[in-house]
Amino acid sequence: MEGPASVVCALSTAANMCKKLPSDATDFVMDAIRLLTNLFQYHYHDAKVLAYALVFLTRVAKVFAASPDQQDELCTHGLVK
Repeated sequence: MEGPASVVCALSTAANMCKKLPSDATDFVMDAIRLLTNLFQYHYHDAKVLAYALVFLTRVAKVFAASPDQQDELCTHGLVK
């Protein structure tokens, strides 16, 4: 498992990529959500990891806000309830 600094860097990069995420990027996002769900098992106690993960999720939620189907898919992995 990578150290917290590299995880934070990866999440920061993913969050920045979501600034201009097209609404048809569902497959890309769902892959990232699955990885993020697994990541929380190992880094749930790290404040920086959680902060960047929430930035990522917030940006994804904004892109998916207009599509109930995409919102439902976002919730299927247990990360968002």
